[in-house]
Amino acid sequence: MRGRFSEMPMFKIVLPILVGVGAAIAAEVFLKDSFLPLLVLSAVSVTAFVYLFVFRKLSVQRQFALRPTEGVAISVVLIAIGYALTWLNATTHYTNHFSKIQKADGFYVAVIRQPLLEKENILTTTAEVEQVYSEGKAINTQGQILLNFLRDSNSEQLQYGDRVVLQTKPEEFDAPQNPGEFDFKLYQSFHRIYHRAFLKPDDWKVLSSGNGNWLFENVYALRQQFLEIIRTYITDKNDFAVASAMLLGYRDFMTDEVVQAYASSGALHVLCVSGLHVGIIFLIMNSLLGWLDKHGTKWRIIKAVFIILFIWFYACLSGLSPSVMRAATMFSMIQTGKVLYRHVNIYNVIAASILVLAVFNPYIVTEIGFRLSYLAVFGIIYLQPKIYTLLVVKNKILNKAWEITAVSIAAQIATFPIGLYYFHQFPNLFFVSNLLVIPLSGFIMYVGVALIALHAVPIANIVLGKALAGMIWVLNQSIFLADKIPYSRTEGISIAMWEMLMIYMVIALGCVYTETKRPKVALATLAGVLLLAVMFSYDWYTDKTSRQLVVYKVKNKKAIALLHNGQVLHDFDEALLSNKSSMLFHVRHHWWSLGVKNEKNISAFAQKLPFGKLISCGGYKVLIVDSTLEKYSHDFENKLQADYVVLSQNTKVYLENLCKAIDFKQLIFDSSNREWRVSYWKKDCEKLKLDYWDVNEKGAFVVSL
Repeated sequence: MRGRFSEMPMFKIVLPILVGVGAAIAAEVFLKDSFLPLLVLSAVSVTAFVYLFVFRKLSVQRQFALRPTEGVAISVVLIAIGYALTWLNATTHYTNHFSKIQKADGFYVAVIRQPLLEKENILTTTAEVEQVYSEGKAINTQGQILLNFLRDSNSEQLQYGDRVVLQTKPEEFDAPQNPGEFDFKLYQSFHRIYHRAFLKPDDWKVLSSGNGNWLFENVYALRQQFLEIIRTYITDKNDFAVASAMLLGYRDFMTDEVVQAYASSGALHVLCVSGLHVGIIFLIMNSLLGWLDKHGTKWRIIKAVFIILFIWFYACLSGLSPSVMRAATMFSMIQTGKVLYRHVNIYNVIAASILVLAVFNPYIVTEIGFRLSYLAVFGIIYLQPKIYTLLVVKNKILNKAWEITAVSIAAQIATFPIGLYYFHQFPNLFFVSNLLVIPLSGFIMYVGVALIALHAVPIANIVLGKALAGMIWVLNQSIFLADKIPYSRTEGISIAMWEMLMIYMVIALGCVYTETKRPKVALATLAGVLLLAVMFSYDWYTDKTSRQLVVYKVKNKKAIALLHNGQVLHDFDEALLSNKSSMLFHVRHHWWSLGVKNEKNISAFAQKLPFGKLISCGGYKVLIVDSTLEKYSHDFENKLQADYVVLSQNTKVYLENLCKAIDFKQLIFDSSNREWRVSYWKKDCEKLKLDYWDVNEKGAFVVSL
């Protein structure tokens, strides 16, 4: 093992740099704009650098004795480099960031840096803020902003590189308002975007066009032309969405239905141009041009240059998305390594590609796709040969099927822990679906590229167009059919980050054991498995015994839930329940974290009252008031007893009358109530000295029962 590691010097460089990148990102998240970590690390790294200088002056014998300290000092310097690169890429601590202008007049000049993403009612893009007007003067600034244009005929004409003047006030992203909710603010901060603006037609105006990067302008224009070519031959909405995603990395046309079907079957990776696509091109190009290797170094260099140029041409063709840039960089380095050395260490090349990407954009390590890509590559390179040799198949067709299955299994082993953590599901039939998906996606890519290249050639374009449409149809129908198979996926899985890391530790120990066959490593692996079993058993027990009342914050919607014993009793607006994306964003991650398996309407378990519902849970009583109370209040001979009262759906309630009819500990105003009505209730609460919680103002109300 030590000998192998000595062949991978790039790992010794990239690992401490990634530690520095991670430390800088953690400091940004938890310490905000504090300079203290940077100052401390600077002092330590300078000390380490001085020590290395002194170390070189020592005698050879002394250097040999202190050799471990040299490695530590070098690692400290590399960690500092990673931290500094990340700090320099962040922008909020710069004094000329547009958010630092305290007396802004509300006029901002920005250049659109991304093609606009089309949604139902809005168009979304990112822009670089170049100037801010303050007290009538233009101040040069920097910093990105997320722009949301109300969709109309004018906003639909906006393009990459347009310079626009905005009359608005940027606002910071909201932190998550519900337990388990996706942290959109954190996600955007990893892209160095900290503010957004919602723009009506009168809030903006185009000043000029063509202010973007020349390369990207042409790439985006070329991609649009290719989209129109594909649209000519593929008219079905879902088929066109899949074709544009697979061939060009353009996912704006994807529907939730398509994404869910591909995710369930374990084939979601084909919907974005990634390592699989570029890897197939890389292997085929090497196979087609392999004869050049026999004609000397000169021809090997020509072959490498041609393959690298072709890979990057395809990267441009797909819009230079982050996933394809990762793959293009890695395979370009692999091809270069093959020219420079006959026996290239693939792991060293992988480490080098990570280093190059992290140097240019340290925040790329925060992208799920970045981690999934490299984990999958590692799984395929390291695990697939070991899995493949477990079964000897003499039939050529069956052997090819087993080879593809081994690839799928290897990639799943390497990626399933992070998949469980982020996506909360596992595709049970991944090995079956990939038998079709992997080879068919390769054919689709080549036919698609051929169609784009030969779209002006009569007959050839028709044949290729029909062939592409047919293959996409077969792929989609197969995926939708697999999605309907019972138990094709396991949903609602929720693990903590430390549990994910523990799973990876067990996998790593298992890999070490296959290399060393040491009994101690086997015992450590078994101990890790046992610890995981204890962790999951504890989670199951706490989920079973926990009881919670949660009033979620979902704009203008009623969302009240009682969670206990692995089930949820909910009182939700039907429009919210039927909206899968809203439920996933605001609610479902929390339900999964508590092990919810059964969902039931609260009405079947509550005592129905003319003005709402009363339900008991764990000795606590919760009253949901969603209708008028006044005309019923005089009918109570004795006061109702409740611990929590939730006022919902703009119920007509005067709190003085409520107090006469009901004894309670705390009031909750849910997010379905209008602001003006809540303001009246708040005044009455202050007057009557009542404890209350405004979900719209403070976020979700969560209490253990």
